Amino acid sequence: MNLRTRYSKSLPWIPTAAVAISLVASAFAANPVPQVVGPPVPQAVVPGSGAFTLKVYGANFVSGAVVNWNRSPRSTTFISARELNAQILASDVEKPTAGYITVSNPPPGGGRSSSSYSLVEVHKPTSTIAVKSRNLLPSDSFYTIAADVTGYGKLDLLSGEGSGPVTVNRSNGDGTFQTAATIGYGYFAVAGIAYGDFNGDGKPDVVFGSGLVGGDPPTHLKVLIGEGDDKFRGLPRFGLFADSYPRGMVVGDFNHDGLLDLFAAHEGGNFGGGVFLGKGDGTFKHVQNIS
Repeated sequence: MNLRTRYSKSLPWIPTAAVAISLVASAFAANPVPQVVGPPVPQAVVPGSGAFTLKVYGANFVSGAVVNWNRSPRSTTFISARELNAQILASDVEKPTAGYITVSNPPPGGGRSSSSYSLVEVHKPTSTIAVKSRNLLPSDSFYTIAADVTGYGKLDLLSGEGSGPVTVNRSNGDGTFQTAATIGYGYFAVAGIAYGDFNGDGKPDVVFGSGLVGGDPPTHLKVLIGEGDDKFRGLPRFGLFADSYPRGMVVGDFNHDGLLDLFAAHEGGNFGGGVFLGKGDGTFKHVQNIS
């Protein structure tokens, strides 16, 4: 009798235990972070029109996922990994407003979508646009996105300024914005900006293209970790782009591990992009280049 046969007979529980451990590990595998890809259906409804079913499209939806209307959960039916149906209440659309749509996957892993947004407008149909007096904001921005960066359920303006700072114009919720506040430095002019909850603490974080003083490559990527109360903490730069700069960025859970990942497309000396997998603490690991 060889050693393998003797151990297998004396310890018959090993194969069963191995199967049990495998099943437990599978049962507790992390759910991915969901991604909402607008627009939903319908995109707009008339105030006072009553309750309705909203179709939400995206990726990484799982059974038990919940659609949120302005951060409040609504009864949700799972259709597929790319579609959910939610029951929107009559009280949600009683008055003119806008419904900010997000999706939450249950634990383990999961969490609320934070790298994109989708809106449902609640207003009467109109054939004209009445422009009020302009709300002029002093700005030297090269790149601006609308994002709920401060976490108050309103879309703020996140910008990269030509002189180097990254700023946020916090929304007042009525179409106007507060004076820009600087949340970071080192922005490379015309580089991209994106956001998401990179460390899983429920607070929005920011990633942007960072460059050296003087405006010439090399460039890197830099993450600002949101700490609440409109405060951000910068992490070390990563992802060297030798003679290019990261122009566009996409955030999503690409490998379904419950952590947000990053794709950064670059241009300048050469064109292509880099895939960076999130580690869950705000840092990323470069795993692939795409030409």
